[in-house]
Amino acid sequence: MDPDLDPGRSCPLHYHYGPEVLDRLPVAEAQTLLVVGGLYGNVDALNAILARYEAECRAATGPVRLVFNGDAHWFDVDPDAFQAVNLALAEQDAIAGNVEAELAAASGAGCGCGYPEYVDAATVARSNEIMERLRAVARAVPGSRNQLGNLPMHAVFSVAGHRIGVIHGDPESLAGWAFAAESLAPPDTALRTALGCAQARQTSPELVRDYLRRANVSVFASTHTCLPVAQGYRWDGGAGAVINNGSAGMPNFSGDLRGLITRIGASPAPDALYGIELDGLHCQALPVAYDHRGWLRRFERWWPAGSPAHRSYHPRITRGPVYTASQADRGFVRV
Repeated sequence: MDPDLDPGRSCPLHYHYGPEVLDRLPVAEAQTLLVVGGLYGNVDALNAILARYEAECRAATGPVRLVFNGDAHWFDVDPDAFQAVNLALAEQDAIAGNVEAELAAASGAGCGCGYPEYVDAATVARSNEIMERLRAVARAVPGSRNQLGNLPMHAVFSVAGHRIGVIHGDPESLAGWAFAAESLAPPDTALRTALGCAQARQTSPELVRDYLRRANVSVFASTHTCLPVAQGYRWDGGAGAVINNGSAGMPNFSGDLRGLITRIGASPAPDALYGIELDGLHCQALPVAYDHRGWLRRFERWWPAGSPAHRSYHPRITRGPVYTASQADRGFVRV
C-alpha cells in the first residue's frame, strides 16, 4: 500500500497508462458492440442486458460482442448476487473498473474512484466504506479476487471498420475523469452550476482529438463518472467521438428509472435515446428497462436506511439524478 494515497481521491501508479496502449490489434471484430459500464451489482439490470444481447445476436447478420467496462460490482454484497455478476464477467468480454481493481488487490486507494475536488468529503468517505464491505464479500467468494485481478484495464474492438477504444475512466487513467459529463467541453453551464462544479477541469476538444490520434481509435467508450454523455468531434480530415454510458445499473436521467448502456454498430437501434453517427458508425445510448421494484427491494435489504450506500445512492435509485438526456446528447463540436 502507498501511504501517500488519499483514499477515494488519489490513485495508485498502476492505474495510470497513456492512450498509446490502445494502439494495438483489436480483441475482436463485431457488427455490433454492447458496452456495459457501471452495472454496480444490479442483477435485475444484468438479466435485462443479457436478454438484449441475446436478441441482438438473433437479429444480427454478423458477430455481436458484449463487453463490461468496469464497476460491474458495487451494491452486490449478497454472495449469490456477487457470484452471478462474476459469472457474467467470465462469459463475456470484460475489463476492470476501479471497483474490480481494488477488490482484487487493496492498494490503499480506498474505493479507487479518483474523485475530483468538487465531490464532497462525505461522499468519498461513504464510498470507501462501501468498498470495505464489498471486499469482505469478495474474500468469501472463492476465486473471485484472482478472476477480477486478471481483468485488463482497457480493450480495443473493431466495428464496421472503426477501431473502438473501450476504457473505464479516461485515456490516461483507470479512474480518470476527463470524459465526465462535467468535464467535456463545450461546458453545460447550467449543469455545472447545479452540480456545484463550476470550476471543474475542462477537457478541451483539442485534447480529445489528441487522445484519439495517439490511441489510433475512432471512438472512446467509457463509463466511471456516473453521468452519461455523447460528444462528437470534427476537424479537417477527420472525426471521432466519446460516448460515456453513465450507469447500466442506476437511473441516469431525472424521472427515468432505467439504466443505460452503449451500443456501437454498423446499423442503428430504433430504441436508442440519442447517439452520434460517425461515418456510418452508430454510437448510441440504449435504455435498460429492468424490474425496478425488485431491484429496489434487494438494494434496501442489502443497504438499509442509514447505511453508506443508502445515503449516497437511494435518492438517485428512486428518482434519478438532476440531469436530462438533452444534457447528455452534445452533438458535434468543431476542433
